[in-house]
Amino acid sequence: MPRLNLPDQVFFPVELRDLYFVETDQAGRRNRSRQPPTAPERYRRVGNRKVIVNVLDDTVVGVVGSNYRLLTNKEAVDAAHKCCSLVFPETHSSEWQINSVDAPGTRSYCHIDLVHNTAKLEFEFVMTGARRDVPEAFGPFIRVTNSYNGSRALAFSIGFYRKVCANGMVSPEDIVKFRFEHTSKDMKRGIKFKVAEERLARVKQSFLDSFQALHDCPVERVHFVPLIRSVLAIANPEAPTATAARPLSAKDKQEWKVLKECLDTISEKYAEEQGENAYAVLNAVTELASHPPQNRYLRRDKHTLQKLAGEWTIAFKAQCRRPSFDISKYLSELTDTKQAAAVHPRARP
Repeated sequence: MPRLNLPDQVFFPVELRDLYFVETDQAGRRNRSRQPPTAPERYRRVGNRKVIVNVLDDTVVGVVGSNYRLLTNKEAVDAAHKCCSLVFPETHSSEWQINSVDAPGTRSYCHIDLVHNTAKLEFEFVMTGARRDVPEAFGPFIRVTNSYNGSRALAFSIGFYRKVCANGMVSPEDIVKFRFEHTSKDMKRGIKFKVAEERLARVKQSFLDSFQALHDCPVERVHFVPLIRSVLAIANPEAPTATAARPLSAKDKQEWKVLKECLDTISEKYAEEQGENAYAVLNAVTELASHPPQNRYLRRDKHTLQKLAGEWTIAFKAQCRRPSFDISKYLSELTDTKQAAAVHPRARP
């Protein structure tokens, strides 16, 4: 099922309704229904569960507990505008606009990014010793996460994106101290933000330091794809341990072939543009994370991939600055622990 990326696709009216079930049907099977009972003697209300329904087409987008407090995606974005002006007090909430939307076809949750509509918050990274003396401009974004099935708490994350291509990553640190579940107990307290301003400045500087460290770290073109795969936890289904568990079908092989070609193309693009270094790998990683193709071997959503990119950017800085650092050894020592779940996955919804 294709993912949704337009505001109109996630800003639909919703409402909470009681959930009913039919005790048995003619075949003796237990059924559920979101409609009010027509035969009271056969229908029973599920007292501790409710459904969230898209009013436009009467489809269920989530099943939640009876104490669930509904917060619409529009209300979440309104809160994000307030968050933006608190994180960046030199701006006004009205100056922030929706730049990106990502949600599954089920519409059960969504990630919505807000960016400032001027260059006021831009910061530059000038590559020392680069082949071209052109500064890279970056800007911040604030992402709000909301769900209609209780699986994801309302949350606000800060990320940074390269303005020439809009490819970005999410900060591994929590800068906006705010997160709660969709329960009446939590929601009635209202939405209050606590911003770690000094941490925001530190994170931005840490990314700048990491960019330079990555640019100074040579990576041969042959290592680009293995490094991208390790950063984004893309397991190789053709590895001996994977094929031993289950041989690849013709469909599996074709799906993997398409993704490999995508990785090769992105690697070549940034190796030519940025040179053979880890900063070029980072740009390849953020492009794949920001625009993930529909592929069963890349199941994670944009938010998760961009968080992996942000975490690796900061962590790799310490690794590559070691005097004895060797990219071949670094790759050989990587474990498949975080990649195990990606081997032979189901197709992404």
